[in-house]
Amino acid sequence: YLVPEKLAVRNPPLHTLELGELEKNLNFTVRTSLEIERLEEAVTRTYAILALAMLISAVTAYLFVQRLLARPLARLADAIGGLQADETRMDYVPALESRYMLRELDTVRQSVQDYRQKLSDARLELENSNVTFQQQALQDALTGLYNRRAFEEDWENLVRALSGHSEPMALLLFDCDHFKPINDTYGHQVGDLV
Repeated sequence: YLVPEKLAVRNPPLHTLELGELEKNLNFTVRTSLEIERLEEAVTRTYAILALAMLISAVTAYLFVQRLLARPLARLADAIGGLQADETRMDYVPALESRYMLRELDTVRQSVQDYRQKLSDARLELENSNVTFQQQALQDALTGLYNRRAFEEDWENLVRALSGHSEPMALLLFDCDHFKPINDTYGHQVGDLV
């Protein structure tokens, strides 16, 4: 605003001045209004408070999300990573304790635990099947006696164990001629007794 006391005309002309000429010949000082200064200070202060509030909100939200999601997900990822790294290790996946537990995270944790249990059961069943198949490959199903394949494996192991030794060795082989007619005529029970 203009202060009337500060208005002065340089070299006052003797006639009336046009508006464009007045500007050249007029000396004045412009001061900002006190209300505008206070408004500028209030806006600056408000921006600072708003920026601080946003920063505090962002940090609080980060910590909340970190505690609520990131830590439980990291533990869950470690449990899943353990499955990939060491499939023979079937540890229990710990519960994802949290004050603000999300049901979905616990559902995923339980699914991983169920998967581990099923994987462990399948591995145990596979090992049992392997043992059973190995026994079936080496034993006669009817008598339970070792078959020709078992004999050949034992013979190869014995030859390897005795290689380099010059000790005498004997092999006795008993063969029962016409055994099939005994089974066919008198039945398998009589054949087993024979």
